[in-house]
Amino acid sequence: MSREVTINDVSGLRCTVRPECLDPSNETLSERHLRFAMESLESTEVGEKERANAISWAKKAVDSRMGFLLSTLGINPAPLRFPDRVQRCNQAGMLAPRILTKLNRLRNQVEHESHDPDLVDVENFVDIAGLFVFGTQWFVRRFPKQVDFEPRFGEQPFSDWFEPFVSVAMPPRGGILQFRARLFSCDPNSIPEEVIHELADSVPELEHEFVCLEPLHPYLWRLDYSIERDDPEYWDWVRFLLHRFTDQTDLPHLV
Repeated sequence: MSREVTINDVSGLRCTVRPECLDPSNETLSERHLRFAMESLESTEVGEKERANAISWAKKAVDSRMGFLLSTLGINPAPLRFPDRVQRCNQAGMLAPRILTKLNRLRNQVEHESHDPDLVDVENFVDIAGLFVFGTQWFVRRFPKQVDFEPRFGEQPFSDWFEPFVSVAMPPRGGILQFRARLFSCDPNSIPEEVIHELADSVPELEHEFVCLEPLHPYLWRLDYSIERDDPEYWDWVRFLLHRFTDQTDLPHLV
């Protein structure tokens, strides 16, 4: 196939996100772990035991959330070292890179200190873990399972008669993006014959499947295909889709 939908094709279109809640529980596992970490630092006297507990629970909060994020995108997190998990999350654009970099640095710091970690270091690690968990909560509660791009077609050929529609589905844990592109005509009977011939001549060149106009199926071409996570374009699309979702909501920006 020589012609596929590109990010540039849809970047200027309006989009509608169809989110799905992946965990309807009142408190996710990561949130629970984070709460335990914070409670460990709320004691009247925070000693070595409390600091160790806070580190342990904060690490569990981060690990469980990273595992959830990566598995949702079709990646098995089990064989990945923590820096590799961070790199994957960064690749998907799920949080600002500086947060992930600091998280990795602080984790290494508290893990490899031979002595009792300083309270300030522990508090910093718990705080950054909290930023990561709550900064990715939208991914759990409102995962953008499908994004529909609506037309702004005024400067394209056939704009008087046709409208394009592009839908990108991102099935949870599928590791795949499913594309469905259509060129619709709301009133096929009003299309001049020369326009139909002109479009039909362009379709084979783009290797689209030409579909005859019918009242119940009024689209002129359709393009269905998918890309998997091993495709270099997969992560570009994932990052683009996640950013378009956060751009249209009250969620914090990822960059």
